[in-house]
Amino acid sequence: MFRKILFTILILLVLLVLWVGFWLLWKRTLLGSPEYHLKPERFHLSEHPPWIPKTLVHEILTTAKFRPNESVLDVGLSKKIAAAFAANPWIQKVQKVQIKYPGEVYVDLDYRSPVCLVELPGGNGFYPVDANGILLPTDYFTQGTKEENDERMNAFLFVEGAPSNPIGAPGDPWGDSAVEKAAKIAAQLGSNARAEGIVSIKILIEQKENPAAIRWDPQPPEFQLV
Repeated sequence: MFRKILFTILILLVLLVLWVGFWLLWKRTLLGSPEYHLKPERFHLSEHPPWIPKTLVHEILTTAKFRPNESVLDVGLSKKIAAAFAANPWIQKVQKVQIKYPGEVYVDLDYRSPVCLVELPGGNGFYPVDANGILLPTDYFTQGTKEENDERMNAFLFVEGAPSNPIGAPGDPWGDSAVEKAAKIAAQLGSNARAEGIVSIKILIEQKENPAAIRWDPQPPEFQLV
């Protein structure tokens, strides 16, 4: 009786080892199949405005250093994709990432939108910012033909008199309350401001002497619509 039970256990162990070996071999073959590789052309994003680059997916996958043979069957891939998209300056929020086999990826996104173009001090260029004063990339306004760039820039208000350069990179706040307040004003004026004859918002900051500290203090800014 004991030998019969021992023999049965050995048979079961052999079958288990064979099954595990078969599963690992099948899994390796499946993960290596090009059909399950993560590819930019298999991404489906929420409908996006014209300033979002067509190469957005490729840029995000490259920046996040996804492997060329990354498999959609890898555990935790959805979270990795969500984190990679959330790190891009054009993305305000990642609502959902859904993977449908064999290799389709659906990403539901909220995009950032420029509300104005802030001129850098000294006239050394500009940065688009959103309603919260977050810096955005300049590509949409600089990589077309001159006529295209002019047309795109003329669709937005300019902000003149910024008292400082931005402290970070695209995706970071400008870091100056005057610029952030100007961005909020531009957002409130809306996209029809140009049609109504407003072309820019000028930041006016007065410096007043502080006798107690023997220095000059900037006063709260005022804003002029031009």
